[in-house]
Amino acid sequence: MVQATSFVMSRKLLFLFCLLCLTIVTKGQDRSKDEITTESVINLKKECNVLLKSDLDSCLFLSQQFLEDALILGNKSLLDEAFDIRIRSLSLTMHWDSVIHVAELWNKFSLEHKLDSSTIESYLQLGEGYYGLGQNEKGIEYRLKALQLAKEKNISEELVEIYLLLGLEFFVINPEKGVRYSKKAIHLADSIGLKRPLSEAYTLLAYSYNQSGKNDSARIIADQNLKLSNERGYYNEICQMSTLIADIYRLEELHDSALVYYDICIETAAENDLRRILIASQAKKGYSLLSLKRPKEALNSCHKAFEMGGETNDFFAKTFCCKCLNKAYQQIGDYEKAYYYLDILHQEQEEKLNSNFQSTITQKEEEYYAKEEALKAENILNLEKARSETLEIRNKYVLIAGLIIATLVAIFIGFIINRNKLIRKQKALIDSEYEHLKEFTENASHEMQTPMAIMQSKLENLMKFQELSESQLKEVSSVYSASQRMSQMNQSLLLLFRIENGQFDLDKELNITESVERYLDWFSEIVANKNLRLEKSLIEDVKVKSHNLILDRIISNLLKNAVTHNISGGNINVELTHQKLVISNTGQKLETDPDKLFERFFKNKASSSGTGLGLAIVKRACDAHGWEISYNTIEHEHTITITF
Repeated sequence: MVQATSFVMSRKLLFLFCLLCLTIVTKGQDRSKDEITTESVINLKKECNVLLKSDLDSCLFLSQQFLEDALILGNKSLLDEAFDIRIRSLSLTMHWDSVIHVAELWNKFSLEHKLDSSTIESYLQLGEGYYGLGQNEKGIEYRLKALQLAKEKNISEELVEIYLLLGLEFFVINPEKGVRYSKKAIHLADSIGLKRPLSEAYTLLAYSYNQSGKNDSARIIADQNLKLSNERGYYNEICQMSTLIADIYRLEELHDSALVYYDICIETAAENDLRRILIASQAKKGYSLLSLKRPKEALNSCHKAFEMGGETNDFFAKTFCCKCLNKAYQQIGDYEKAYYYLDILHQEQEEKLNSNFQSTITQKEEEYYAKEEALKAENILNLEKARSETLEIRNKYVLIAGLIIATLVAIFIGFIINRNKLIRKQKALIDSEYEHLKEFTENASHEMQTPMAIMQSKLENLMKFQELSESQLKEVSSVYSASQRMSQMNQSLLLLFRIENGQFDLDKELNITESVERYLDWFSEIVANKNLRLEKSLIEDVKVKSHNLILDRIISNLLKNAVTHNISGGNINVELTHQKLVISNTGQKLETDPDKLFERFFKNKASSSGTGLGLAIVKRACDAHGWEISYNTIEHEHTITITF
């Protein structure tokens, strides 16, 4: 058991460490403080910030290690940042229960060490987590706690942010409260000179007045904010305010005035490539032109919005434009086109309804089959072994039949008849065994999910007991870690199973050059942090037939291996032609047969933290495409070549 004296931290921080260990997945071995330095933890922080933008799954894993190492190091500043990054990665992947759990730990830590800003942020994150779970009352409760603390400590900038969050929460369900919080945000932001939050607060106030039916007040505030935003170049606020004023005029049937503000919004949105705002404004402008009996101008405006809406697949824009175009063609007497756009409107509405229904069904099916196939993937090796042994038995009988044919023709004929009967029986046995094993796998896959979920839930509850000793906590944490690692391995095995069973459509023509460039960009900061030299030679617009997910996984796994298994100051070379992709890198000398690297669960070093499935997935994917993959190594130089 790790002794308290080996940590440079207070007893209260050590108590927090015990709680935090319950949520951290370890690599199956203890890590001492001597292995962790400030520099290594800072590098982890940099990698997490990169992965937040490119690979959320990897960031989820790495942010746990960052949080653990920062805690062992005892650096309060780094630990505070580790909590923040961990919660952001969980929020982006919508793991709301985990967001709440980690935010509670952060809240305890910041309260113990009197970190007021962090305490306020942890309250806000707790509120965000409960909002994510649909528990809005709990979410508001924690935001009000953050508001109270910010008032007590007179932390002005956080106070403005909280007023804005509360205003956004209330302006629809309780516009009067939205008005009140917006005014408080305006007063405070103005007094301390926060320009952008001031404009956002004016925007929120205008919408709150509009929501409460006070259109005159909303128009006055929106006009003031429009002038302010013009002076400071806040393009989003210019579009929002001009659209709000125009909408008010349009509802009051003052369409000439509405057109003036729609034109302001259209011009600003076009200059700054704000496409969705541009589409909506063009469509609404068409409606006002229709009300002024100017159908030709309305047709021009609505056609522009309809075309842009089709490019962006904007349901609102297409349906609203169809209504306007229908009315415009009616006004000019072209009823054939009027009916045409009415039909399109009905089609869009039906497609939207079917899409929503189908997406719900698909999501449920994917959840069910993902759980089912995870267990089936574990048992597929046993199934193949059973079928292989059965085929060996059949081959032995075929050999015996051949020897008998060479000696006795009569017996040969009789044996052939008996052999055919035996083969039919054996085939029936094979099919029966296969169906029984398939049925068992499907049933076991379904039935194991509930016990596994209960096990993880019980472990999480068990880890919350403060009465457990530190050694007991480590044992429970180890079991929890094993269950998490099994889940990750199941996902990889499931992908292997789907590839081997031809469940992906590999006939779509894709630009592999763009994919390689994108992943090189994502890994660029990690490459820089490890002081690696990257050289690339890529032919533009190389096209291959594949599937987006499979192609991305091939490139991601190969580049990740090249970076992860490299040496400090090493090299990475990437070459792409119309015939092949070659990735080479420096690294430790290979200690085994290169062909074994493509086998499942094989690792060059037992201490590796991976699952041993990365290159196996690449190999099976290449086989499915009909591509050739080869691995060559000379001393410390490793090269993988894929020939299309």
